[in-house]
Amino acid sequence: MSPKYAKDQPAGFTNRIENVAIVGVGGQVGSYITKHLINTKKHVITAITRSDSTSEFPESVKVAKVDYDNEQSLIDALQGQKFLIISLAVMAPKDTEQKLIKAAAAAGVPWILPNSYTADLENKRLCNENLNGAGVLASIDAIENAGVSSSVALVSSYWYEFSLAVPAHYGFDITAKKVELIDDGNTKINTTTWDQCGRAIAVLLSLKELPENEKDDSVTLSRWRNESLYVSSFLVSQRDMLASLNRVLGTKDRLGDPVGAAPGTLQPRPDSAPILCQLRSVKLSVKHKLPFFATGGGHGTGSGYGTVQNAVNVDLQNFNSVQIDAANDELTMGGGTASAQIYGPLYELGKELRKRKPCHFWDFVSPSSAALTRATHTATGNSPCVGLVGLTIGGGIGTLQGKHGLALDSLLSVRMVTAKGDILTASKTVNKDLFWAIRGAGANFGIITSATYRIYNATNEGMVVNADFEFHGSLSRQVWNVIKSFDKYIAPELSVICSAGWNPTTNQSEINVNAVYYGSEVQAKKYLARFIELSWSRSKISSVRWPELSDAAQFGQEGKASCITGNHVNIYTVGLGQTDTETLQTVFEKLIAFAKSHAGFNGRFGMQRYSNVATMATPQHETVYPWREIKTQVLLRNWYKDPSLDVDVDPFMREVRSLLASTSGFNEVQPYLNYAHGDEGPKAWYGVSLPKLMKLKSKWDPSSLFGRACPVPFHAGSD
Repeated sequence: MSPKYAKDQPAGFTNRIENVAIVGVGGQVGSYITKHLINTKKHVITAITRSDSTSEFPESVKVAKVDYDNEQSLIDALQGQKFLIISLAVMAPKDTEQKLIKAAAAAGVPWILPNSYTADLENKRLCNENLNGAGVLASIDAIENAGVSSSVALVSSYWYEFSLAVPAHYGFDITAKKVELIDDGNTKINTTTWDQCGRAIAVLLSLKELPENEKDDSVTLSRWRNESLYVSSFLVSQRDMLASLNRVLGTKDRLGDPVGAAPGTLQPRPDSAPILCQLRSVKLSVKHKLPFFATGGGHGTGSGYGTVQNAVNVDLQNFNSVQIDAANDELTMGGGTASAQIYGPLYELGKELRKRKPCHFWDFVSPSSAALTRATHTATGNSPCVGLVGLTIGGGIGTLQGKHGLALDSLLSVRMVTAKGDILTASKTVNKDLFWAIRGAGANFGIITSATYRIYNATNEGMVVNADFEFHGSLSRQVWNVIKSFDKYIAPELSVICSAGWNPTTNQSEINVNAVYYGSEVQAKKYLARFIELSWSRSKISSVRWPELSDAAQFGQEGKASCITGNHVNIYTVGLGQTDTETLQTVFEKLIAFAKSHAGFNGRFGMQRYSNVATMATPQHETVYPWREIKTQVLLRNWYKDPSLDVDVDPFMREVRSLLASTSGFNEVQPYLNYAHGDEGPKAWYGVSLPKLMKLKSKWDPSSLFGRACPVPFHAGSD
């Protein structure tokens, strides 16, 4: 038995895998393994290839040409190699792998990855029924019997790229446009990709080979000595695959067809009945000159909505389908889909879109004060009931914008009904001008019935740190100073949300800070050390799955209140490029004084500090959204039962907004469209994009049917 620790190895031992020989460098999976090993810059890679091969290999790869019928030729090629990866085609001669294993033992190669891309090796019956499973078991036995090398078997299940194209594997005959559904096609299976296999091997071979000593508990390659390495990419059903094919081919699935098509045949996709219904609503409204507007989650609060009276509501609640194409990292959802509907499906597939933070209307509400918890949640998007498409076309800020940019930056295409009653697609290649306008001013150009987004592998394997702090108002200046410390830099994975005001239940001023970090608790605590060091009233830091973030935030109160409605909501906003602590203190003191003097008023002074690194990476001209340089979004949130309070609230809020803007670091008010009150004006909403938008408004909506909250005018200077 080999010594267990690096300290016990003979002189000259290096505790890493440097020399790696690969058979099949140019093959389907071998090429991906090679690519990812090269990217680590930790290995010297040698391609083992036939003497008559004319294959070309990456420049950094050494080439050893061999004669498989000459054992000494194989031994010479494998001398000095520490790890042999065998990646042979299924139809390769059956004895080729055995020859390689024997030669590796003679050359003293300590590690071998056999041609083991197959089912679970612990299930011997399944392996024997598998195309190459029995061969893998035989190879592992040969390695063990040789008594020199150790094996690591890669258990990856089927390759998605390969299996989807082979009718006998996943049931799809793409050429004939037929599919055989098993268990109605809803059972999810674990599948993988060539790329994922390559990443897995590269990570494995980047580990130390052995622990340094008895105290070294780090993960090492030896953990998998003569064991299986399990690799997973995603869970996917035949229905998921079918949805992906439908999208690519422009077809739809139909079980049984009146014209004689076989079950599961892919057919041309007509527009759905709900779309046709909404199309008729638009046409009838136009014909009879009835005002109308579309609603999804119903979280818009702009004052412009108050101009819509006796109108037709185009309700999008039935447009709530969710289709995920995990292989291509795409998500397609209906125009009325709420956040909660995508959380579970994305998490199960190890994916994420964006995670946005809500407004914390309920921060100071005690759990027993039911009357005060019925606050309308504005359109930020993290609330389970917020419509995702609606928040996207206004920007889509949030806790992952430092990594993925705004939600509208992930938008790939939309399907929509225009003012003319046409149903069309808009993307970077089709109706490009309309797609540009939608990303930042979309509510002005039509009703979006579905949208397709780019999705991403889940950050930190889907785990997120939620940190909550509650401070007495007397510590306000200290809190502002900590927030100011993030002006120069905030990690892309970190967000800090502050909410301050008067608590009518305790009759005290309070400040709540909620921080979200997509990483480890250890690193999160380093970033949040200055908050931790303050004299907080209470605090809680925990790691949760990202779909559970809403339920964990604000000491577990956030998710309980986010969808409850009932109050009159009045919001104002401004973007900051810098933090002026004296201005924050003045605003805080003014808000406390106003709350004390107005019975029934509840108000919150909120700041949302997100990284704008990825946001700034998208050039300004690519979308309408104008204010990518904003570091902190300020949201002045007010809610109360008596609308007559608006008479006092509105002038007070305008005063506060102007005060914040004066030290924001910008020359003008920069509002986030989804938070806009409605009085800021088109130039503030759309910035330098306004002239182009006005021309497109005349083209696509000449009767100004859309855009009640923040309308695009036809002429400069008009409201």
